[in-house]
Amino acid sequence: IRGAGNLLGPEQSGHILTVGYEMYCQLLEQAVSELRQEVSVDHLSTSVDLGIRGGIPVAWIPVDSRRLDVYRRIARSDSADALRGLCNDLSSAYGKLPRRTKLLFDLAMIRVAAAQANVSAVARDGQDVVFTSTHPEELRDKLLKAPGALRLVDAKHGGHQEVWYRPAKRVSDASQVVRTLCKHLVPPKDAV
Repeated sequence: IRGAGNLLGPEQSGHILTVGYEMYCQLLEQAVSELRQEVSVDHLSTSVDLGIRGGIPVAWIPVDSRRLDVYRRIARSDSADALRGLCNDLSSAYGKLPRRTKLLFDLAMIRVAAAQANVSAVARDGQDVVFTSTHPEELRDKLLKAPGALRLVDAKHGGHQEVWYRPAKRVSDASQVVRTLCKHLVPPKDAV
């Protein structure tokens, strides 16, 4: 790795301007992790689609740029601790989280926990929640205590398996599914 002078000096500014400062920092962080041979979890590649969306009401954070910054920070959070810290910061600055914002954090918690369990996708299919993973055993172990049924299925796309989870009761409200998944995927100390 070059010295900080070359890395942050004027001869590098063209590259930063081309890709943007945030992307530059992400690329730099990724390169350092590779050099250190650290195992990283790509939390941004895990998709969560449970048929429900959270959000940040304009009445709660009225300034567009601040609201967008919060969305960005939630999306970039890669651990339950980071999400919990952001949640605490927001409640200190703006007051109690609205229900829609709490749901947004719950979905982000599911995304982070799923990424850490090698899950690439979480989707709702009728009454079932389908997790697509290359290593479904860890996820299955986390969901064993969840009320309902679990089954492993070989997925149609190479090397992946699906873990299908069906809640014990017929659930019509997607937010109930989100709460159940948070309870069983995210350790209690990490829940928002």
